Amino acid sequence: MEWQRQVASQRPWIPVEPVAVRLPTPTGLLYVGRPAGQEFTPEELARLQMFARQAAAGIVSASQQTATRADLQFQSDLNEELRLWVDRLVFLLDGTRALAATVDADSLLDRFEQILASLIPNLGGMVIREGERGRKWPNEFCSKPGESAAVVKRVLDTGIWGPFTLDLPGVFWKGVLTAPLGDEEGKLGAVILFAEKAEDFHPDHQRILQIVSYQLASALRGAKLQQELQDAQGKMLQSSKMAAVGQLAAGMAHEINNPLASVFMGLDGLEAGLGDAARTAKRLSKIRRALERARDIVSKLLSYSRDSATQETEFDLNALVQDTVDLFRQQVEVDGVTLNLQLPESLPPCWGSPNEIQQILLNLMLNAKDALKESADKTVLVQTAARGSEVCLRVLDRGPGMDEATLGRIFDPFFTTKPVGEGTGLGLSVSRQLVEKNRGTLVASSVQGKGAVFTLSMPRAGGTVEG
Repeated sequence: MEWQRQVASQRPWIPVEPVAVRLPTPTGLLYVGRPAGQEFTPEELARLQMFARQAAAGIVSASQQTATRADLQFQSDLNEELRLWVDRLVFLLDGTRALAATVDADSLLDRFEQILASLIPNLGGMVIREGERGRKWPNEFCSKPGESAAVVKRVLDTGIWGPFTLDLPGVFWKGVLTAPLGDEEGKLGAVILFAEKAEDFHPDHQRILQIVSYQLASALRGAKLQQELQDAQGKMLQSSKMAAVGQLAAGMAHEINNPLASVFMGLDGLEAGLGDAARTAKRLSKIRRALERARDIVSKLLSYSRDSATQETEFDLNALVQDTVDLFRQQVEVDGVTLNLQLPESLPPCWGSPNEIQQILLNLMLNAKDALKESADKTVLVQTAARGSEVCLRVLDRGPGMDEATLGRIFDPFFTTKPVGEGTGLGLSVSRQLVEKNRGTLVASSVQGKGAVFTLSMPRAGGTVEG
């Protein structure tokens, strides 16, 4: 009965009867007691042993079911957390792709704000850019004069990248989350988010903000480079225009001088015959036509040479060719070159920038004229035609042509076959850039000794050519 005394001493709330049995089980102990004089029979002990085994099995099964339910709940919670992270990562990847595809700084900041709103709950935020215009949202956030600058100074003075508490008088938010705005090329500024308390931001938010801020910095740097490239291309375009204007200057001077000479002759005639009203009216009409001609020449030259807008619109390619030839004809005729135009009457309208297409045509005709300096056949043929969803322009000359090596490089910037001082090497390079910008194509073909052909293809207005 020693074990009964141990039970009584260790667990006094368990009664210890005079007659009792202790049946060990895999999960514990089955204790059964009786009053004195009521011993257990062998049959009762056998039944108790069977019951002990069954009870133990039931307890084990219940414990396993409890553990299984706990495992299933843990797995369910883990799957839900994983699903949330997958959704976040998908949105983050989509957002970073959108950032990478955006080349405008303001659009980048708009997209960045949308990404943060979906990934990190916040009351407002700021993007601080060193030397550049930043962004804060919403607009009414820190709207008092000087408030934004004061907040930025206090936040950045802490030197903390991460969530922290900032207690400022008169504001309802206390939680701040910060991350550097930078990439491997250097720091561009900082990103700041605000919440009611710092605990609203957790470590996942910090990692997400660092990733998105890195992507924003790279995209902003790319947008700046893109803008610088566009500015450089614009300057190169204008430089090419001015080079063409320089080549046209001598011919234009002669072209303008002719109507001015007519004006002076008419004035001399007026002075000699002031008394004859009919003769005076006739001479005045000639003077007017001569002045209108001079005005048209100057107007076309100024229209071409100015750094005009490149808005796309529907236009008549034949009319554009005719205007360009009117501007160009005197220059080529001075050099003994003849312009032969083949312009069908039923040509459908084009879609693009007329100013840019005119520059391309002028570059092609100037090159064709220069190629004919040593040729016996000094004819430049200009043709237009419709072909499916495109309208085509061909400029053909019978000059010396080009070999394959030259043909492969003619669209390279600064490549020229002209003598030093006679060419910039920009005309064809700029022309191809302009054509691609207008969703067209410019190709060249040539056989050495038999001339060259340049073919410009442009989308028809309302056509199916995709940009």
